[in-house]
Amino acid sequence: MFYGESENWTFQYHTDSKRSGNNTVSVDFYYKGKITELLETKRIVFSYGTSIGSIAETLHFDQIDTAYFNVEFDEDLIQGIVGKPEEKMRVILEWEDKRETMNITQYEK
Repeated sequence: MFYGESENWTFQYHTDSKRSGNNTVSVDFYYKGKITELLETKRIVFSYGTSIGSIAETLHFDQIDTAYFNVEFDEDLIQGIVGKPEEKMRVILEWEDKRETMNITQYEK
């Protein structure tokens, strides 16, 4: 499991055996504030990077009505660092005029 927090966001990634062999990766983001704070938000850019590379995904919204976002990235840059706690991962979120960065910690199951 990979986990990290910033002021407004939480990041979680669990290895999912059903997805093995697939080069995409699905991660969970949770907004810790009130949903009303996101009412004017029309897009959120979710990105992450490892020693293997970096990737971003932009989600567009008419209106946000949830604090939970499951984001699927086209390329899995996480599996290559699983079991290597010395490897680092950084997550960046951008929305409205805000930007937050998280250093992600890897935990063994």
